[in-house]
Amino acid sequence: MSETVFLNRTIVNNNLVTLLKEVREKPSEQKMLELLSEATEVEFVVPVDCDDAKEGKFSFHALKGKEDRLLLVVFADTNTFNKANSDLDIPPHAVSAGFVDLIRAVLNNGGELDGFIINPGFEEVVFGREMLKMIAEQMAVQDNARAKIGDPDHYPENLLEKVNEFGKAECVVNEIYVRICQIVGSDKLQWLFLIDHDGRDEREDVFNRFKHFIAPYLDGLGCLMIDNYDDLAEGCKQKARPQYKANA
Repeated sequence: MSETVFLNRTIVNNNLVTLLKEVREKPSEQKMLELLSEATEVEFVVPVDCDDAKEGKFSFHALKGKEDRLLLVVFADTNTFNKANSDLDIPPHAVSAGFVDLIRAVLNNGGELDGFIINPGFEEVVFGREMLKMIAEQMAVQDNARAKIGDPDHYPENLLEKVNEFGKAECVVNEIYVRICQIVGSDKLQWLFLIDHDGRDEREDVFNRFKHFIAPYLDGLGCLMIDNYDDLAEGCKQKARPQYKANA
């Protein structure tokens, strides 16, 4: 996190709050990218409990989301943080954190956290672990990197056939979207697979099986995977059709 001191100033992110509402109410690829761009530029309010103030040790708040996913709790601004804790006699302390801090908190904690949730009880937009892995890789390419998601000009031989073969063999898989992801200002391309499936408990197994199964057919490009339990995945589906659909 940015500093191991309690937050004693007001954080205002009106544009971020507006985008959170828009993504929650009517998700789209454009709004998702606008939200991501804004989120990388601001500070968040993160509630904490003090374990040992002298040593600077804090415990962060987490809650269980859909399918029992454990999510780090963060707020977009001081106003929403105060509203969320208005019924408590003693509200929690808070620290400020940037988007990169939040990514590190999720990815570097031994796999205990499945992502973070912004404004629980209000807009409730979730950034899942797999989405954060993708973002972390993008941001490592270029400090001000922005992702562009779309459809490829062509598909490698047998790729779509193998996507369908995998889907038919997996009873928990409902749909698979195949898209391409490019960092604006970079030539780097990666395949982005959105796998709609039943059950959070199946996620890691499905992802691992898919990654090993599909690797020979990617024409040398990287493989990124997200699923239907990521709120932002809905925006990635906009203007796209699933390449595999169960019972189609």
